[in-house]
Amino acid sequence: LAGAVARYMARPFFALKPPKSLDRNDFTLEDLGNPELADGARTLARVTADAILQAGAYAPEQPALWVICGGGRKNA
Repeated sequence: LAGAVARYMARPFFALKPPKSLDRNDFTLEDLGNPELADGARTLARVTADAILQAGAYAPEQPALWVICGGGRKNA
């Protein structure tokens, strides 16, 4: 599944500067073929973690606390 994570992270979205947002429909499991539910969830969780760590590069200093929440797609 590491190859699928690398393919997700190579998408142009991840090179954009913030602010930016994704919708749940921006991720599908097509790159994985027909994975078991646990494998798909594990892959998308890893992509999320990698994206959060990558976003830290835009902070002037490493945050002492990360607050992760959902619902951004519905914000005005």
